[in-house]
Amino acid sequence: MIELVYNYENKNLSDEERIEKTIHNIMSVLKLYPEITKYFILQNYAILLKEHTFIKNSVWNEYNESIKEHRYRLESDKYKKYINKQISNGFNEITNNHCQCVLLIRNMKHKKIRDINTTWFEHIQECGIQDQISFFFVKQLFDDCIYSFTENPFYKRICF
Repeated sequence: MIELVYNYENKNLSDEERIEKTIHNIMSVLKLYPEITKYFILQNYAILLKEHTFIKNSVWNEYNESIKEHRYRLESDKYKKYINKQISNGFNEITNNHCQCVLLIRNMKHKKIRDINTTWFEHIQECGIQDQISFFFVKQLFDDCIYSFTENPFYKRICF
């Protein structure tokens, strides 16, 4: 089974509109079959997600951008402590593929998906609510199972 995770930005939708969007989303996922076959079956990835559109390479770039928002600024010291601990533990503060966590497509049958989800949840508990900072390091642990795309193969077809 494949799980499509997306948070509706418009919380003021009626039940009927939510049902319509859900049906549309399911139909959109069905159209992804060629990519799902390519990335999940042939290439054996556990998670597909988009590379970040405007934050590049460094976890510190993510940190600096995120603390512009009040909800993230509240835990800024916690994020710094978490980042420095991960770097001290041997993780890299630079990556070629920094990802956005707004849309994840998970292969729920992948042998490592439970480990990825559990590890990420543990990191979120330590890091705080800024999940892109924690995912930055978790991705390094499971880099062979996570595909980040730049070409927007899914975004163009999924219109929420």
